[in-house]
Amino acid sequence: MATEGAQVSICSRDSASVEAAVKKLTDETGAEILGMACDVTKAESINAWVDATVAKWGVIDALLVNAGGPPGGLLLDMTDAQWQAAFELTLMSSLRMIARRFHT
Repeated sequence: MATEGAQVSICSRDSASVEAAVKKLTDETGAEILGMACDVTKAESINAWVDATVAKWGVIDALLVNAGGPPGGLLLDMTDAQWQAAFELTLMSSLRMIARRFHT
């Protein structure tokens, strides 16, 4: 998206990883990239990322969510806590981002 001229905002739980990604994308594309630490399992963290993105560019036109996934293993071996963590990471993070994007 950055190579096509899009303004890109990225986030990661690991601030060092997001800083490295911003540098790499900027160096490779020349695009302006906003990057910040964000724990997508927490609504307040998503809100901060969306607010920063909207403050910089005014709108979010597209949203690509890739939060990884739960640890591998057999489904029947997962505890309730592991199921809840997977639910928060993969489904609720996407729903919160989509809902927050439309309420800015």
